[in-house]
Amino acid sequence: MFFQVATDQATIAGVGASFDFSRTVDDHPGFSVALTLKTILFHHLGSLNIDSCITFVITLIRAIQMLLILTIKLFGMPSEFA
Repeated sequence: MFFQVATDQATIAGVGASFDFSRTVDDHPGFSVALTLKTILFHHLGSLNIDSCITFVITLIRAIQMLLILTIKLFGMPSEFA
């Protein structure tokens, strides 16, 4: 899921950049989405994988933390740790 979101955001940014940085109307690429996806797959796939993996690990840690906080609030702290 995180990889798909990262790829979508990189594609949108690449298409926007291709239109923003073209000098004239004739410089606009014909298939800007396809060219951006090609650039992502050939040059940026590893960084997107690493970033999505880091995002997943952080989300997993936050979910475990929220589960522990909720468990402590519901059942209270055990007497041996108090």
